[in-house]
Amino acid sequence: MRTLGLIFVGIFLLATLAVRQVFRKDEDREVLKEETVEVAELEPQPERNGETKTPPEIPEIIKKIEPEYETGGIAPPYFVKASKGDSTDRVYITWDNVDNAERYYVYRSESPDGNYKEIGKTAQTDFIDETAETNIKYYYRVKAWSGISGFSNFSSTDRGNSSKTKLLKIYDIDYESENLDEGEIKWYYFDTIKGMWYTISWDDADSYKKTGAYNGDIVVSAFRRDRSTPYFLNREYPAGFTAPAAEEVYLKVEGDPGAAGHAGSHSISVEERERENYFFLSAWDEYGQFNFPAGIAADTNGAYVYITDTINHRVQKFDRFGNFILSWGSEGSGKGQFRHPAGIVVSPGVTGKYIYVIDTYNSRVQKFEEDGTFVKSWGGEGHENGQFLHPRGIAIDSNWDIYVADSGNNRIQKFDHIGNFITSWGIEGTGNGQFDSPVGITVDSKGFVYVADTGNHRIQKFGR
Repeated sequence: MRTLGLIFVGIFLLATLAVRQVFRKDEDREVLKEETVEVAELEPQPERNGETKTPPEIPEIIKKIEPEYETGGIAPPYFVKASKGDSTDRVYITWDNVDNAERYYVYRSESPDGNYKEIGKTAQTDFIDETAETNIKYYYRVKAWSGISGFSNFSSTDRGNSSKTKLLKIYDIDYESENLDEGEIKWYYFDTIKGMWYTISWDDADSYKKTGAYNGDIVVSAFRRDRSTPYFLNREYPAGFTAPAAEEVYLKVEGDPGAAGHAGSHSISVEERERENYFFLSAWDEYGQFNFPAGIAADTNGAYVYITDTINHRVQKFDRFGNFILSWGSEGSGKGQFRHPAGIVVSPGVTGKYIYVIDTYNSRVQKFEEDGTFVKSWGGEGHENGQFLHPRGIAIDSNWDIYVADSGNNRIQKFDHIGNFITSWGIEGTGNGQFDSPVGITVDSKGFVYVADTGNHRIQKFGR
C-alpha cells in the first residue's frame, strides 16, 4: 500500500510540472507577440502611393512629474477680498500670502464670467484700484507668480466698487416770496435711506454781505420726526449727519437774529451718499517689534510710515505695506538718542522731507532726515520760551511751522522749522485757552490748531 501511495504522489507531481510548463510557454508567446507588435508598429510602413511613413517618436520613459497646479507649481492666492463702497474713488483688494510668490498680478472685469484684464502688479498682498469708476461693480481675480514656477491659476473672484454719490436737490426756498424775516421759521422734510450720509447745504450768505445786497444770514437745524430730537442745531454752514432708514428728517430754517429785511432767492440742497468707511488692510509687527509705540506719522504721499517705539527708545520706518525699512535711536541724551520718544511728524512736501520727534524725557525736539540722519535739536528742560517740561505732542502746518504740546508746562509753543521760537499760549487751568497736561495736537489746512486737553477731558480749537 505504501508503495502504491508513493506512485500516486509521483504521478501528481509530474502532472503539476507539466501544466506549469504549458502555461509558461503560453505567457512567453503573449509577451513575444506584444513585443513583435510594438516593433512592427515602429517600422516604416509603405503607403499606397509608394511614400514611406515616418514612425512616431518613442515617448520618454521617464516623464517630468506634473505640477500640482496646471499653470505652474505655485498655488493661487486665497481669500481675495475687494472693498464695497468704502472709498469714493478707489477699490481696495487684499488676499493671503502665497508661499514662494515673488509677485502678484491683479485682474478686473465688469462681469463675473467676463474678460479679465490685468490692471496692475505688486509684491505685496494688497492692491489699490485707483481707476475704478463710481457706480460700477467690478470683479477681481489675482494670480501669484514666481520665477521658478511661473503663474498660478486665477484666485477666486470677489466683487468690489467705489461708493456712489447721488445729489438730490430737495427744495428751492425763495426767502423774498416767503417773506422770511428776522426770527421767522419755516419747516421742510425729506425721507432718509439706510446707510446714507446726508449733507445739508445752503447758499453762503457771506458773499451777499460783502456786496451789501444782504445784511443777514440764516441758520438751519435738523430734527427727527418729533421735531425736538436734533441731528444738529443752529448751523450757519453746511452740516452732515447719518440718519436712520425710512425716517423723516425735518429741517428748521430760521432767519438769523440780526438779519435786516428779506434775503432774496436762495436754495437748500440735500446730498445723499454712502458713508465713507475705512477698509482694514493689514496690521504688522513681524519685521519691527515694538514696546509701547506712542506716535505715528506718514509722509505726504503715503509711501512711508514712521513710528516712535517709546520703551525701545527708537524710531522705526516702514513702507505703507508694513515692510520694515530701517530704525534709529537708542536710550540716551546724545544726538539721535532718546528717552521715551512720543510725538512724531513729517514735514509736508514730496521732496526734502524731515522727521521731527518729541524726545519726551530729554525735553527736546529732534529733527532728522528721512534716513534717520540727525540734523539738529532744540529745547531743554525748563519753563522759559523754547524750553519744555516733558512734552508729548507735535504738529506742523503748511508753512512748516512747528507746534509742540508742552505737557508739563500746560502750554503750546510754536517754532519755525529750524527751531526758532515764535510764540506760546496757555497756562494751567480749566478756562478757555487753559490746559491740564495737553498731549495731542494737530493743524488743519486752514491753520486752525486743535489740542487734546487731556486732564480737562476736552478738545480746544485755536485760530492764528
